[in-house]
Amino acid sequence: ALDRVARIILDEHLSECIGRAAKEGNIEVEIKELKAALDRFLP
Repeated sequence: ALDRVARIILDEHLSECIGRAAKEGNIEVEIKELKAALDRFLP
């Protein structure tokens, strides 16, 4: 159950990062944010 919740949270975060990158054009910052999120959710 926790894996499912973590996946939902990660999916939402990824969607936000991609949306921000598309809107603001700052992909490097969003990639750093995504990597930080992956480090938190994946051992």
